Amino acid sequence: MRKIGLIALVNILVLGAASVVAEESDKELFAQGNALFDANCVLCHQSSGKGIPPAFPALAGNKNLQDLSLIVTNIHKGQGAMPAFPQLSAEEIAALATYIRNAWGNEFGGVRSEAVAAFLADQDGGEAVELRSVWDGVYTKEQANRGEPLYAKNCAECHGDTPVAGGGFGAPIQSLTESEPSFLLVSDPEVGGFASAPPLAGGVFLRGWKGQTVATLYQYARTGMPQDSPGSLSDQQYVDIIAYMFGLTDLPTGESELLPDAQELIAIIIEPVATKLGM
Repeated sequence: MRKIGLIALVNILVLGAASVVAEESDKELFAQGNALFDANCVLCHQSSGKGIPPAFPALAGNKNLQDLSLIVTNIHKGQGAMPAFPQLSAEEIAALATYIRNAWGNEFGGVRSEAVAAFLADQDGGEAVELRSVWDGVYTKEQANRGEPLYAKNCAECHGDTPVAGGGFGAPIQSLTESEPSFLLVSDPEVGGFASAPPLAGGVFLRGWKGQTVATLYQYARTGMPQDSPGSLSDQQYVDIIAYMFGLTDLPTGESELLPDAQELIAIIIEPVATKLGM
């Protein structure tokens, strides 16, 4: 009964906002959600909202967006090929939900952070999620060495022999001096700006993926790469390639390898500089 009552409360809070999609009070939330979408979702769901079916469904015209509990659960805990985003706060999830529910011609109404916070508290039971950074030694040198020939065979043709901005095909056309490059650096095919494929190592790579979980990178690679044969490698081979990318980026090694498990990788956050993380 407690769960039913909570979902009813969530629906009331959402429906209360459904009539104010175009009001001034929602514009700031919508704009915040737009930025969050570009930083976390555009890679798979695309700037057009059309997605990459079947792994990443279209959000434009998707009637499932009427169900806030589904949206919050999928964002917070992941679903299928979609990784979790445990680092997003209730306010950020509310903003993101408001954006996807009202972009691309959708008219499903705004979302209040109170509703999201209440639902998350019920889902998590108050448990904290301990996050790590890619600077915390999350892969081994041996794993990176295994990834090198895999990269050469499956990635170098598009991303270059040296997949760092300024070397090989990885260099973006736009300036490399931007302090906060757009997440579109990493790949929305509907947005131009690259001579070929984006860099997979180095500072531009880290800034482009800033705030993303390694699970997002892993799932994107598994479902979309190599472009001519997506999913053709084993799960272990995909994480070994990621370890090689981390090695080229001079991220510190550790005693444990990256595991080919999205639920393990969601707790590892990609950051441009070493930082202390925790939730």
